[in-house]
Amino acid sequence: MSTLILTLDFPRGPTGQNSRLHWRAKSAKTRAARQATCEVVADAINGESWPAADFAFRIFYPDLRARDMLNTIEGMKADIDGIVDAGLIPDDDWTRVGSIRIDRDLDRYRPRIELTLTRCERFVEIKVKGYKP
Repeated sequence: MSTLILTLDFPRGPTGQNSRLHWRAKSAKTRAARQATCEVVADAINGESWPAADFAFRIFYPDLRARDMLNTIEGMKADIDGIVDAGLIPDDDWTRVGSIRIDRDLDRYRPRIELTLTRCERFVEIKVKGYKP
């Protein structure tokens, strides 16, 4: 498999840093989102793992209201962590995320976020002077 498409609900809920929820309530929602995404991805990949991935977010907003796209993506951090937990990529740091693309569209009847992950062979190999694994 070289491409995986996840369709996520919009809005994602108060799991981002800008959330105004009490930390305990936010923690429970974040854990649930992370676990749900992990289970879905684990079922889809069937044990496969990639060295790195390109991320393409397509946000289908429900209306024409002005919105901050980066805040929408930031609210998906728990889902991205779930992808790592499932073992698709080893980490979500800059060495394992090839490129990030964000598109937006309007769908009044079915707002959602489509996250397309594409296998990426290129990743940055970190070499630290004097470090021997």
